[in-house]
Amino acid sequence: MPYISIIVPAYNPGEHFGNCLRSIAAQTFRDYEVIVIDDGSSTPVDPVFVSGFDFPRDSAKVVRTDNHGPYAARRKGIAEAYGDYFMNVDADDELIGVDALAKIAAALDAAHVDMLLVNASSCEDGSAPFVDYSELTPGGRSQKVATIETSAFKNLFAKDYIYNSAWTKVVRRECIDGLSEPFPRVIMAEDRMLDMDFLPSVRSSAILDEPLYYYRPYE
Repeated sequence: MPYISIIVPAYNPGEHFGNCLRSIAAQTFRDYEVIVIDDGSSTPVDPVFVSGFDFPRDSAKVVRTDNHGPYAARRKGIAEAYGDYFMNVDADDELIGVDALAKIAAALDAAHVDMLLVNASSCEDGSAPFVDYSELTPGGRSQKVATIETSAFKNLFAKDYIYNSAWTKVVRRECIDGLSEPFPRVIMAEDRMLDMDFLPSVRSSAILDEPLYYYRPYE
């Protein structure tokens, strides 16, 4: 089984979809799978296009569903996943650097936690981190792995939407169960709803406070 399952919800993906897949395929860490959930696109996502990227052998697949929005697409992707951990990458975003997954895997190996928090940036070079974790890491920002009190993160999660993003969390697959279809259509706060599905089961957490995810601003 792969170490990390990467869930990519895609609804009528645009010109940046190829860049998204290319950033995953370029990773030096290779123990992963990619699950593209075609959320009822008007022109179906072509499995041949997806398999044309340099992913590890037989590690990428496309699953087509009716259009129910990103929450249902992510839940479907997790249900299809076989990895020890899962993470979400939106179809117009990218991983930053070819060693992003290697850093994540090393952090998971070192910390042995249910959830690893990473940072994101709206700049391709990873400058200007998206999330301020200073309340959880009073010693200041560090690219070293820091274990944190899960309860402290949950308190911040309840207070501030900045902590809700689905793509700044790498989560142990066992923390989200009961994946029964049909998954509901959610059009607002879908990241928060997904987080609430697994956070009650998260018992241990750590932070790798480095921007490893490029969140592409709306154009």
